[in-house]
Amino acid sequence: MSDVPPKKDAFAILMSNATPVCPPDDPWYTAVLYEAWLEHVDLEEPLWRVSYFGQVVRVGTAEEVFAKRKRQHETDAAREDKDLGFHAVIDRFGPDAIAWRIASFKSGPRSEMQAWANAEEIRLIDEHGGVLQDMDAKRKQTLNLVKGGKRDAAKVWAGIDAWRNLALTKFKAAMDAYVEEHGSALVPVRYVDDDGYKLGGQLHSFRMGRMRKGMPNEADITAWAEALPEWHWDARQSEEYKVDRPAKTKTTMATDASKAKRRKISTDQWKNASEATRAEWSKTMSDAQNRPEVRAASVQRGKDQAANRTAEQEADRLAKLRKTMATDASKAKRRKITTEQLARERRAELERARPIAVPFEKSNKRRKELRAASTDFSGKRGNAVLYMVSEDGATIRRVLKDGTMQKRTIVGPVVDPPTSEAGPSDLNAYVSESESESD
Repeated sequence: MSDVPPKKDAFAILMSNATPVCPPDDPWYTAVLYEAWLEHVDLEEPLWRVSYFGQVVRVGTAEEVFAKRKRQHETDAAREDKDLGFHAVIDRFGPDAIAWRIASFKSGPRSEMQAWANAEEIRLIDEHGGVLQDMDAKRKQTLNLVKGGKRDAAKVWAGIDAWRNLALTKFKAAMDAYVEEHGSALVPVRYVDDDGYKLGGQLHSFRMGRMRKGMPNEADITAWAEALPEWHWDARQSEEYKVDRPAKTKTTMATDASKAKRRKISTDQWKNASEATRAEWSKTMSDAQNRPEVRAASVQRGKDQAANRTAEQEADRLAKLRKTMATDASKAKRRKITTEQLARERRAELERARPIAVPFEKSNKRRKELRAASTDFSGKRGNAVLYMVSEDGATIRRVLKDGTMQKRTIVGPVVDPPTSEAGPSDLNAYVSESESESD
């Protein structure tokens, strides 16, 4: 399994350079099928290299669409509190433990791309073992909680377009009202109208593509926007911005210079002060924070926050706290079980290797030949294994295919250290990355 995306075929390259021609009610979209799996963890983890398959159908290149969907998964996993499935795995092991790749992609009319993505997602999940069945057992399965696919593509996109049109109608009404009052479409980014609608933020999102990109009537929406007085896709190109910019720049520079000066004075004062003076300052700051009235105010703020929480909010907070504590305890228990299991396996391998380890052979070529001739096929995936005593006679190591004996292939000591009772924990000093050996 590789996290390197597949190369584009000739058809994909041709289509990326072509001018999309679609019916007005079926715009041009890109469909991406992607795979993600738990890669950077202990190999004994039950979910190691169990895959998740997903689809995304949006406007943009395959790489852009895939990157946005990946970020969305990571954000949702951090925000949600899942016990099962792909987001639970991201939350438990962290985003860095996940490997990703684009499995396939196509561009074309939106309805056709959605139908193709549905079929491919269902096929991939089924071929790799079906939906998730057990988070704690090694078995052929995926991290998907459902079999994949969406309902009828036309109905799906009709619903999405309906919601986007609703948002667009509200945005257009607010923009028209602002233009009628101010005579300009240059809305300050923090502007909120009398109804509480955040028009400035919505305008920024609209410029970035929300409520228009990929819509069947995108051309009409774009024409409406560009007909507004003082319209700019980038507000920095407006005359108003260009006129105000020098004054704003001067103010910002003056503010930054003032802050820097205050920081320098404070830093220089601390740097030039004697140890006794520094100690006195530190004590003063500590005393100030520990003054009864300061501590009382801090306690009161906590009480006020608790009092302002409703009974339902408080119950929800306590439930989340208990769940977090239970999850942490479960993770710690799993880590302990995994560690102990690995230690037992390492000890068992050492006991088996000691009586069959061959003396050290200086020739790398000879070691390679001995490894190739070994009849011990107890390695991972049935690979041949040859145990050999190291040159210094202190440890037993596995010999790799190329005849090398590296530090990461140490199995354990030839003789248990005399200062401690032999046991699984004594192997920690000898075992490093040997579990990742792939030969």
